[in-house]
Amino acid sequence: MKKLISILVLGLLFSGVASAKTIELDQGIKINIPKGYEYLQFNQLDYMRKNSEGLGMSKSKIDELVKNTKVFFGMNGSETSTIIGKKGYAKGYGSLTAHTLSGNAMESWDGLYEFGKKCGNKKTEKSKTKCMIKFFNMDPMFQIDVGNGTSEFLKEAALALNGISIDDKKDIEDFNKSSFNKIKEKFSKIHQSEINIKVVKIKNKIWGFETLGEDITAGITTKKIGYMLIHNELPFVITGFCFSKASCKNIKKMNNDIIEPYLSMNLQNKKTVSNNYVDSNSSIEVTDNSNSNAKIAKKYSLKGERPLALSWDGYSDLIAGKVKFNEADSKGSVNFVLPNNDGTCEGSYNLQQQGKGTWQISCTNNMGTAGTINWVKNGSVTGTGKDYKDKKVKFTISQ
Repeated sequence: MKKLISILVLGLLFSGVASAKTIELDQGIKINIPKGYEYLQFNQLDYMRKNSEGLGMSKSKIDELVKNTKVFFGMNGSETSTIIGKKGYAKGYGSLTAHTLSGNAMESWDGLYEFGKKCGNKKTEKSKTKCMIKFFNMDPMFQIDVGNGTSEFLKEAALALNGISIDDKKDIEDFNKSSFNKIKEKFSKIHQSEINIKVVKIKNKIWGFETLGEDITAGITTKKIGYMLIHNELPFVITGFCFSKASCKNIKKMNNDIIEPYLSMNLQNKKTVSNNYVDSNSSIEVTDNSNSNAKIAKKYSLKGERPLALSWDGYSDLIAGKVKFNEADSKGSVNFVLPNNDGTCEGSYNLQQQGKGTWQISCTNNMGTAGTINWVKNGSVTGTGKDYKDKKVKFTISQ
């Protein structure tokens, strides 16, 4: 019985129980709590450690997992994992968690008697685990993590996702079919995991990574379906866990329903920013003394800063920073600092209709680069070109 419950106790830094239609997470990200569901919240790294211990992973394996989470996903220890389950899930699971966090033995938990009545007479670990899943309303569950730190991996991934165009269709198909994005590993005697990662369009022009896989723990298979989006170079991850065919059938739709406030807010922000750009429909009627009505492009002026992610052959690391811009009539200027104390760069760009444009940059180290750009109505700009030595340069300026 103790082994069974230790598998259940996944995180155990219980911080609150609530029920709401929409809640706000770190970085201003909002999500829905589906009707008939409630949520718990835990410290993300502690949640992962305790979960891994319960699954029988060695200390060295857990340390490696935590290290990779920090290196690749920028998790700095301040993050919160939000776990969503059916109503009643928080009461039972939350009670057990609070009990163990207080330093009490799991055997002295006051809900253990009821759990024993329901599941204690099961003959095998597998049948007991199935009973436990039902007793604690664990089918389905959802985990949402929002990072408070970034990494070179995330910066490169953001650059790639922001730069996706219709010309990349075959590259995306090839990546999604490749074996490179399939990961399978046995973490302990009782737990093994398999995951497949794909690049997908989640909604309209919002791209991200879809994760599909399964865990096998104590003979029970758990399906995993989720997304990883990159929000301002920070990770935003949702994973749905399901056990039965009925739950797994609806898990993808529920994922989308949960993150709908974020998707809608992101699209609305893009529409708002797009008003600062000129396209073929942004013309107005004017009349002068010599001609009849004529259409001219709407003039505007825009100043500020935006995130820059730039890859330049010859630099091993992605160049990340802020771009200061000053636009007037679809023309603008930029400046940024090169790594390794190589100097600063200044340049200009010209946004044309139909989402095209040109750019050029000169740097204090006697280097320079120029090329073409694509700008979209979400306010982001992607560019490609070459420097004086014919080395490739790519960049993205996010909204």
